[in-house]
Amino acid sequence: MQFTTEFLASKIEEEKKGFILDSLKKYCLLAISRDGLMVHREFDYEHDARDMAEDYWLKGFLAVEVFHMNISGDIVTDYHGLRNF
Repeated sequence: MQFTTEFLASKIEEEKKGFILDSLKKYCLLAISRDGLMVHREFDYEHDARDMAEDYWLKGFLAVEVFHMNISGDIVTDYHGLRNF
């Protein structure tokens, strides 16, 4: 299955909009594999989420993103990786 970068970026944005954080201290990791599998994990600490994101990136996932919601209610991207074709 072939994915475009636009599709991957829109899928991540769609998931971010649908994601409701129960705590301002949670970090969310989203990753999409070459076969379309989406991984969603939550972490209490940014460094744990970033470390896992780097692992997924090195394993060849097509899109990897870590984000959290700040005090103002804005979604902040902490790590972003999107492979170009």
